[in-house]
Amino acid sequence: MVGITPLEAAPANKGASLVPKDIQQIQTNAPIIAKEKPSQPSQPVNPTKQESLKREVFGFLPYWKLDQASNLHYNLLSTIAYFGVTADDNGGIVEEDPGFTGWVSPTMETVRQKARENNVRIVLTLEAMTNNRIENILNDPATRTRLINRTVAEVNSKGGGGINLDFEYVGDPGPIVRKEFTDFTKEMADALHREIPGSEISVDVYAGGSHPSTLYDVSALTPSIDKIFIMGYDFYSPGSDNAGPVAPLYGAQEGKYYLDVATAVDEFLKVAPAEKIILGVPYYGWDWPVYDGKDPRSAKSWGGTEMKTYALTQEDSDNNDGSRNWDDLAKEPWYWWWNPTNETWHQVWYEDAASLGFKYDFINQKNLGGAGIWALGYDQNRPELWDLLKNKFFG
Repeated sequence: MVGITPLEAAPANKGASLVPKDIQQIQTNAPIIAKEKPSQPSQPVNPTKQESLKREVFGFLPYWKLDQASNLHYNLLSTIAYFGVTADDNGGIVEEDPGFTGWVSPTMETVRQKARENNVRIVLTLEAMTNNRIENILNDPATRTRLINRTVAEVNSKGGGGINLDFEYVGDPGPIVRKEFTDFTKEMADALHREIPGSEISVDVYAGGSHPSTLYDVSALTPSIDKIFIMGYDFYSPGSDNAGPVAPLYGAQEGKYYLDVATAVDEFLKVAPAEKIILGVPYYGWDWPVYDGKDPRSAKSWGGTEMKTYALTQEDSDNNDGSRNWDDLAKEPWYWWWNPTNETWHQVWYEDAASLGFKYDFINQKNLGGAGIWALGYDQNRPELWDLLKNKFFG
């Protein structure tokens, strides 16, 4: 897949950030956990370094980008979420997966050490990406308890500062599964906070996740959790019929887009406090084969859509003054190119410093908890996105 180094083949993102098309048309007691002494002290609740940060800067570090760990600017981050380990159907963690291998690797231990030196919180992402697996975990109280015990113990053993839950259910789970996820999250939060004082739990939600037909009962979740991470990207993705902006900031009210970032956030603000909301932004774009490269949001033609990291879009010679365009409602750039090999037009919609700057201004205007990044390492060693974080969130 374009934009991913040969370290491991991996997805471009954590899954579609929006709810399925049917929704797109509208906008117990905690388990007892055995004490386990952490190998390293957990991060403090309010790291002193972060006194100069106006907002949370929450960055996902995926296992397939650990080779970019040396390029991290720890002084500009408040939280690093390692992505991630996979829950199995029986309440365990899949240790054969590359995500677990990365979590226990020497490279990740170096990241943890540098994070401690800079008072940056390290959290572990626990993921479940299929409906069957999510239901198998949630429907059985014993399985939930085992998974909570296993995950908290894993974080504790590495001196981690929290857990990020990434359960991506596609479609309407129904009220029973929805309540079970709320109960499970509360049980996880209670156990984590009890076993690791000062730790934090966050939950990843689709941009349309405030809708009552999703897994996430946001108003019921927020009293138990510390942060809610809105996956504010993939409004257009490989499954879309047309090319389009990855994360349009505006355009829904004008009828140009069925949903945009601003509208999604406003819906979340009806059911969650602003200070708990982290708006996730993409450090990547999508390259669509299209029928007409110069026609904005052209229909997709034959062939596959490919991810391009921010670094790749900046290195692409086709991204030049002759082909680059700007969507002023979406506040996002795009460019076209012609592939002579298969005689196909392409459009690339992506995020850059200008488009991200508008989103960071929006975060400040709405007084949200902060910004989230999917994903650290997608900028490689380029400095401009780090400079932007410093300009928008320090002071």
